[in-house]
Amino acid sequence: MTPNLTFHKPHEAHETGRILAFCHKAYIGRINPLGDGRATWELDRSDHRGTAKSVQAAEAALAEAFGQWMATAGLVQT
Repeated sequence: MTPNLTFHKPHEAHETGRILAFCHKAYIGRINPLGDGRATWELDRSDHRGTAKSVQAAEAALAEAFGQWMATAGLVQT
């Protein structure tokens, strides 16, 4: 299960601002664009983190990791 997350991006138009991830109103993690197209991501609920080829790929990886965390915690049925 991949949950529906929202990503709050910085208001500035530059590429190197931290993107915050929320599930409903609960903060769950962040994405840090590296300025070269890649981005790191980190889920605050666990030790899940990584580097992705793009911000969009980091968003997908973070959502997948959060879905796995929810399933492991017994919060959703898989």
